[in-house]
Order: sequence, then C-alpha cells, then structure tokens
Amino acid sequence: MVRHFSHPHPLCPFEVEEEQGLTCSGCELNLSGSAYKCNTRSSTCDFYLHKSCFELQRKIQHASHPQHPLILLSSPPSRWGFFFCNACDGSGSSFTYHCKACDFDLHVHCSSLPDNVTRHDHQHPLGLVFSLPKVEDEEEDKYCGVCKTGFKEEFWAYRCKECDYVIHLGCVNAEADDDYYDEVAEEEEEEDEETQQVEDDDHEEAEDEETEEDSDSIIARHIERNTALQMVINNQNARMMRMQQQMMMNNTRRLFQFGL
Repeated sequence: MVRHFSHPHPLCPFEVEEEQGLTCSGCELNLSGSAYKCNTRSSTCDFYLHKSCFELQRKIQHASHPQHPLILLSSPPSRWGFFFCNACDGSGSSFTYHCKACDFDLHVHCSSLPDNVTRHDHQHPLGLVFSLPKVEDEEEDKYCGVCKTGFKEEFWAYRCKECDYVIHLGCVNAEADDDYYDEVAEEEEEEDEETQQVEDDDHEEAEDEETEEDSDSIIARHIERNTALQMVINNQNARMMRMQQQMMMNNTRRLFQFGL
C-alpha cells in the first residue's frame, strides 16, 4: 500500500478492466492500464488514479509559463470548485498545475501535450504553439483546418508554419467524432428556423397593425419582438458554445488515450 498527498486513505495498485468504466480522480479521464485505488472498505470512497497521475511531479517549470513554477494541486483553488485551463479553455474540478501569482492553470494532461503531432490529411508535422498572432483584419481571422470554427488567440493550438495551417488541440483526432459535425449542422438548421419564425411573426404582426395605433404601442411591440429575437440568439450561442466545449474535451481526451 502507498500514500498520495491528494487522498487521506492508503492506495493499492490494480489493473483496470476495460468494462469497468472508471474515471481517474486526478486527470478526470477514463481509467485504463495500471492504476491505484483507495484501499478503504468504505463504499463512499471511489478514489482512483492512473499510475501516471500518481507519479506526477509536485512542481514543474513549463515553457508556456516561464516566469513562475507550477504547483500540482489536488483540487482547484477557487471557491467555486472548478478552474479553466489556460491551454485548452476547458474546465476541470480536480488536479491542476497552478500558479497562484498569475492565476494560471493547466490540466495535467495539457501540461504533457506532445510538441509535435501528425495528421494523415496534412503533409507536414504540426507544432504546439501557446498563442496565435493577433489579427487586425477580420477577413484574416484564422479558422481550424478541421472543424472550420475560429480560435481564441490566447489559447494553445497545433500549427504548421510552412502552410499556416492551424487546428484546435481537441481536433487532432476529430475524424473520430464525425457525428459531432452532423449535430452542428442540425443545430444550425434549427437555429435558422427559429430565427426565421420570429422574423415571420414580426412581419405578420406588422401587416395586421392598424395605422391609427399610437406610437407608444408600436414602440412597445417592437421592444417585445426584439427581446424575443435576442432570446433566440442567446439560446443559439449558448448551445453552440456548449457543443464546442464538449467537442474540445472529447477530442483532447482521445489525444492522450491514443498516445498521439
């Protein structure tokens, strides 16, 4: 039996069976291979760690944050109980490499991303970059070569310098999640229909308005219509953001599980 700073009980080694469907309490990815589990008999203590997570260094110096070392914490330092990774912009609720001075966090799996990856659909290796150059002209905005959506310049990506080809961290294995793009297309079609319905309703009501209606009533109706349209737009944006974040997390997990 062994001890780990992140857990009060002794841990014992074991080999994970694929059908067990367990999750690592450190990196929050699917548990596989050699691992450790809590040795207490309590049925409420479901604590598991990959062997690699058990062996993580307590302090690292990372090239993305050279000014300070990063300290391994067993839980996020914020009172909300989660953090946002400065590499992938995904959230986490367990292990983080943290800089207190800068409020900087990395998922433990993002801290060990490979410097270079390859894709079958691109002729050159793609190098890990910690930010993208700022673009002044909107027409020059960079889009992911896989999912065709935009980038936040302050987050990491994989980039081909020769071709200026860029992809999200989570899109390295994106072809394994083709259903996602079908879902995006369906969502966009539904959003267009919702927006068109609001606009059609506005047009029909406008035709029915009597010319003698006072200006205050007209203004009130316009405010009501604009509010309804804005609610549709907000719902659309929220749905797309949730889907993109889920895609990023799913594909980033595949990146580490398949060792790419």
